[in-house]
Amino acid sequence: MKTTIYCEIEECIFGANVVPKLLKGLPTKNHLKAWYLISKEDGWHAKGVEPKENENDSTEWYRQLGERLLRVCSSRKFKTNASVHKRFPNNSIMSVRVTIDWDKPVVLPLDKEVYGEWTLRKIESGKRNKVLSRHRGDLYCWGDDLVEYLPDKAQDFECEHDGISVVYFDKDNEESAFYEFRFQNKRKKL
Repeated sequence: MKTTIYCEIEECIFGANVVPKLLKGLPTKNHLKAWYLISKEDGWHAKGVEPKENENDSTEWYRQLGERLLRVCSSRKFKTNASVHKRFPNNSIMSVRVTIDWDKPVVLPLDKEVYGEWTLRKIESGKRNKVLSRHRGDLYCWGDDLVEYLPDKAQDFECEHDGISVVYFDKDNEESAFYEFRFQNKRKKL
């Protein structure tokens, strides 16, 4: 079974909204599920996107947003066909058509056992310092197995992960240094 939705970029005063749309009818349960896979938003409403700090929402930013939207829509947990539906007059992407085939799940590397090396670095003032330590292990740990390798003062820090890196930071003091583990695939030693 396939579901098709359209993700349209609408300009705002600052940034943009990515709005889910259908050509006709009301969203069904599968439409809501498809929108959640793309945006992580519960419900059929727009997702706000703003430029990073010290950036402005220029024509170039909108062009990059359109390209990023196309990339995000095409890499999902199910076989997905994403294509440009409409373009702005300056030829940047305005709307993306996304069709998800629910009968064909994609096996991601995260679904397999991935073994490698975690590298710990301390990051201060936006600069990565030299490597503090290296640890062999699975990608699956999501940081749970890495806490013991942090310095004592960082053991109670908040944890965020994005697949191949795990960052520990002090949520009460965002100006302080934080620690990052990065994963690199390696062959398992026998």
